[in-house]
Amino acid sequence: MALPLLQFVLWATGSLACLASAVVVRAATAALITFVNLFKILGEACNHAVELARGLLGWALQCALELVMDAVMSLLSSLLEALTSVAAGALRLTVSAVAELLATSRSALDALAEAFTLALEGVMQVLVAIGESIWSNCRDAVEYIVDKT
Repeated sequence: MALPLLQFVLWATGSLACLASAVVVRAATAALITFVNLFKILGEACNHAVELARGLLGWALQCALELVMDAVMSLLSSLLEALTSVAAGALRLTVSAVAELLATSRSALDALAEAFTLALEGVMQVLVAIGESIWSNCRDAVEYIVDKT
C-alpha cells in the first residue's frame, strides 16, 4: 500500500509541478506578450504623433507658402501699378510735347508760308520787271529797225 501511495504522491507532485510550470510559463508568456504589445502600442502612438506632427508641419508650410505667394502677388501688383502710372505719366508728357511741337511747327509753317508768299511776290515782280525790260528793248529795237529802213 505504500507503493501506490508513493506513486500517487509522486504523480500528484509531478502534476502539481507540471501545472505550476505551465502556469509560470503561461504567465511569463502573457507578460512577455503584454510587454511586446506595450512597445507595439507605444510605437503606434509615436507613429501617430509623428504623422500628426508631419500633418501640422505640412499645414504650416502650406499656410506660409500661401502667405509668401500673397506677398509676392501684392508686390507684383504694386510694381505693375507703379509701372503703369509711370507709363501713363510718360505718355502724357510725350503727348504734351508733341502738341507743343505741333503748335510751334504750325506757327513756323505759317511764318514759312508767309515768307514763301513774299518771296513768290518778289520773284513775280522781278520777272515782270525783266519781262517789261525785254519788251521795252524789243520795242526799241523794232522802232530802231523801222526808223532806219
